[in-house]
Amino acid sequence: PYGAIGLATVVALAAGASFVWPRPEPKEHGTRAVVEGVWAVGDRVVLIDDVATTGASAVAAAERLREAGLVVEDAVVLIERDPGARAALGDIGIRLHAVSTLARIVDDLSRAGAISAEQAAAVGEFLGR
Repeated sequence: PYGAIGLATVVALAAGASFVWPRPEPKEHGTRAVVEGVWAVGDRVVLIDDVATTGASAVAAAERLREAGLVVEDAVVLIERDPGARAALGDIGIRLHAVSTLARIVDDLSRAGAISAEQAAAVGEFLGR
């Protein structure tokens, strides 16, 4: 659940924006916070993640943020591994923006000769295309 914290930190610093993150479970001591960081009810947040596959973790994070009173309408990922994430997020009103897709990366690597046609085909088969 903490895989994208480094990425989100860099984005927040570059944008001069606040950085918040939902905990998988509330702290067991102190504030018992579900959402860490500096924020107020009604603030808009963008989910940031490294890879999106099924979308389950992003959906869970969005639900925790929304339950705390934050507005979540967009998610940005570096790699969209599977279209299932886009559908799952869309079902709860969140637009997914991907820097790239795994299929596109494999195609680019294949065209550049960095991976063989057999490797590209194996990944394509794994991805179900």
